[in-house]
Amino acid sequence: MKLLFFSEDSSEVDQARQQLILVGIMCETRHSPEIQGLEPNPAAFELWIQRKQDSHKALMLCAELGIGFSRRPVRILTIEDLDEELLEAA
Repeated sequence: MKLLFFSEDSSEVDQARQQLILVGIMCETRHSPEIQGLEPNPAAFELWIQRKQDSHKALMLCAELGIGFSRRPVRILTIEDLDEELLEAA
């Protein structure tokens, strides 16, 4: 087993698991238990692949989907951004 990535978002890990299974990569999710008295673990949800040979294909799929460590930062648009985009388009 090889750890592919971890996330505090269980839906992201589930989405990746479903996509990996669709392309024939056997994998499983694991949930790290919280330790009493400590802050919640942000890496609580983990995605593991069974065969080390599938690592490259799995990483490329994550990059294509923009999930896991390949996730892109969210850009929040402001009204000023919209004005600049409209001016550039004109």
